[in-house]
Amino acid sequence: MNISIDEKAFKWFKEGLEVNEGEAVRFLIGYEEEAMNRPFHPGFSLKFLIDSPNLLGPHIMKEGILFYIEVVDEVIFQDKNLFVRFDKEKNDISFELVDRKLTQIDINKSY
Repeated sequence: MNISIDEKAFKWFKEGLEVNEGEAVRFLIGYEEEAMNRPFHPGFSLKFLIDSPNLLGPHIMKEGILFYIEVVDEVIFQDKNLFVRFDKEKNDISFELVDRKLTQIDINKSY
């Protein structure tokens, strides 16, 4: 599993939420009744918390800020890559989970 954060989403965390060097952002799955029609798993949605890691799973570090998934949450993200992007229309971040096999195919595709 890989985590990818585009520059605009990173800026949103850093400037909009004032996440600073030395802090950490955890990605996880949360239950929501309003999320019953979400494509990931009905009733569940991707969330984030400003939190310190307990058992660090997949992660990336950008400018001293850790973005991660806990080991206990890895099973939910299995065989997926997480893309965090900034949605200009919503003025908010968006999450996309992509099958790792499809991501590898796209990366190796020649144009």
